[in-house]
Amino acid sequence: MKSGRSVYTIEFSHPQKNLNSRTKRNPEEVFGTAFSDYYTKSFEKIHNRTEKNNTLFVREVPVFSNGIADLLAFSWNSQSEKLHREDIFIIRSFEFKIKDWRKGLMQAYRYRNYSNASILVMPTDRIENARKSIETFRNLKVGLWGFDCESGKISRIYTPRPRNVLSQKSRTYALKKVLNEFVDL
Repeated sequence: MKSGRSVYTIEFSHPQKNLNSRTKRNPEEVFGTAFSDYYTKSFEKIHNRTEKNNTLFVREVPVFSNGIADLLAFSWNSQSEKLHREDIFIIRSFEFKIKDWRKGLMQAYRYRNYSNASILVMPTDRIENARKSIETFRNLKVGLWGFDCESGKISRIYTPRPRNVLSQKSRTYALKKVLNEFVDL
């Protein structure tokens, strides 16, 4: 299995590519790439209490009927003979939004179907309105982080503890999709 500090992608027919054939990247994509790069380098520091010693980072993973997560982080312990057991994985999902925090919150909540923790990430200078509704995030158990592209600083406003997923069927689908792509079976 691949692990380490690289961010991988899964090739699929992305619906946004059907809308416009523009060649320049959109601001949300630039923001997401910057966050992903910084987060992968800072994972151990940010999640210093995790007992998992391997992590795989994958961008834009489509999970049937649950949307396309902007970033997934899969964590597990190194005993490869147990990779077929779904319960050894912790899945963290991230949704990136530049301004529409309500839409981002709805998308991040959907990812709770298959991930143990789901977090909305926004630019630090645009997060104030979302911060005012932090109780909504807490009630839905969806995290809220700010990220400053220039300084590379992550502001963790609320981070939910990893918990059971809402749909075991969706979790199985997400794990198989990623494991089939990145594990030599």
